[in-house]
Amino acid sequence: MDAYELERQITVLLLALGFSPKNIGYHYLRCGLRMTVPDSAALELITKNLYPALGKLFQTKAADIERTIRFTVGEWYKEKEPGAQIRVQEMGVYTVPARCPSNRALFKTLTGFLQAARTSPS
Repeated sequence: MDAYELERQITVLLLALGFSPKNIGYHYLRCGLRMTVPDSAALELITKNLYPALGKLFQTKAADIERTIRFTVGEWYKEKEPGAQIRVQEMGVYTVPARCPSNRALFKTLTGFLQAARTSPS
């Protein structure tokens, strides 16, 4: 899958789940997924690797990236019903977890979701 197709799938996934591009946390999530899908090792030390890389890219502090994503995920989760299933075009079904996911858990889940979509036959 090329970079354009990965970007398209990330966008489709985030929009299908209900994340709003008007929120800066959406853009942090999107760029973070762009980094973690090809290299899931980036999820191992999210605080030491991913947040600083995003901070550098967006010219802000890693702590601001973490806090903004956490806030975005929390607000997103408030609008969802635990256990609800969301169909994501071409990629399958995402089930809303019983509890609000941590940043790491959400990145891990969405990265796995996108990696599975990349390897499944079209």
